[in-house]
Amino acid sequence: MATKWAAGSGFAGRLATLAGALFALESLLMLLLARLPLDLPPWGAALLDAFLLVLLALPLFYLLLVRPLARQNRRLARTERELRALQAEMEAKVAARTVELDRALARQRAHAERLARFTDAAQLLFASRDQAEIGRVVAGYLGGILPAAQGALYAHRTSRDALERVSSWRDEQAPFPETLPAGRCFALRRGQLHHGGTAPGKIGCGEAACQAPHALCIPLTRRRDGARPGGDPPAGRPGERRARRAGQLPTAASSSTPSGRRWQWLWRGSSCARRCATRRCATPLTGLYNRRFADEALALGVAAAARRGEPYAVALLDLDHFKALNDTHGHRAGDQALAAVAAEFRRTLRRSDVVCRYGGEEFLVLMPGTSLAQAVEVVDRLRAAVERLLLDLPDGRRLQITLSAGVAAHPEQGADPDNLVRWADTALYAAKRAGRNRVVSAALVAAEEFAPTQAPQEEST
Repeated sequence: MATKWAAGSGFAGRLATLAGALFALESLLMLLLARLPLDLPPWGAALLDAFLLVLLALPLFYLLLVRPLARQNRRLARTERELRALQAEMEAKVAARTVELDRALARQRAHAERLARFTDAAQLLFASRDQAEIGRVVAGYLGGILPAAQGALYAHRTSRDALERVSSWRDEQAPFPETLPAGRCFALRRGQLHHGGTAPGKIGCGEAACQAPHALCIPLTRRRDGARPGGDPPAGRPGERRARRAGQLPTAASSSTPSGRRWQWLWRGSSCARRCATRRCATPLTGLYNRRFADEALALGVAAAARRGEPYAVALLDLDHFKALNDTHGHRAGDQALAAVAAEFRRTLRRSDVVCRYGGEEFLVLMPGTSLAQAVEVVDRLRAAVERLLLDLPDGRRLQITLSAGVAAHPEQGADPDNLVRWADTALYAAKRAGRNRVVSAALVAAEEFAPTQAPQEEST
């Protein structure tokens, strides 16, 4: 029972089992020796007893201690080998993952570099003044990101029957043609990227620009609905038709569609296209913004001022006796007077002010962040500058120009844009009735200091 009790106690249990077994065997041997007819001296009996004890202890020591320890050592060695194999496997996985991360980081850095170059190219395109500058920007950018490719940028000729080369890069060995027929380009006719070339499976347009094994044609403006085939200009506004351009870029087959979309966006955002959009908001004679732009800017400006709790002033200006000037000296003199006054507005007004031609000889000035009193001072300074103008007429005479103005402001006259214009218009009529060539504040009209005795009527201004 002692052996069974000690068996499950680990190393201490084995020691207890060994001690119990030795004690039992020794007791059994001593009983057997006592029954034998041996006549041994005491030291002989002790020596025999020790010999028998060692003889019995060796097998028990091996079975109970050495063998379990050897088995445990083998298990530990096997576990150590498995752990080392697992460690080697994990190190290999970590090394492979590190390589992947390094490659991903290199790709991200290359992508960030391309984006930085693209941003620089976008800023340069926005600042470009003509096609030559745009061509240099495109050639420099694409030549940098595609070191093994050659390409060219083409733009529509004024007659729209051909494409003229604006710039090219890396075409010293095989120069691109100076002109291309507009109707032969698949990209222009389809309004999207076209992968052409002479490689198997590629269909080019047959021109010299598409004779490379891999060619990519990028139209920098998409074709709108209603476009006619053959490269004819699509229907649309004149400014949009003038802004249309086309690009030819023979490159490696790795060029992707998103890059073409970026260049389409860049071309539309360049100054050439922006000028076409600006013309729709500006009047041709004066170069000032038109009434449509004024209404939109006024609504946005007043809303922003009300949200931030800032003042916002509006002034309505009208040239004095302009109808008489037209009747006496002709409409050419009237146009000359409008252009001269508009130029004086641009010279005198602050950079934060916006001046628009509101209709005929009326002008609207928007002054953000300006109180009513400050706006009166600004407009009176403008009135004085216009009064000093002397208009040289075609007959050799010189004519003085004056104007009258009414000023209103938020929050004094409220935050409704239409109401502000009405207040400024009422103050303008008050200035007319008070003798012209003056500036009247809407606050004075509200106090009835300049209130007209009857409703304003149509009169010669």
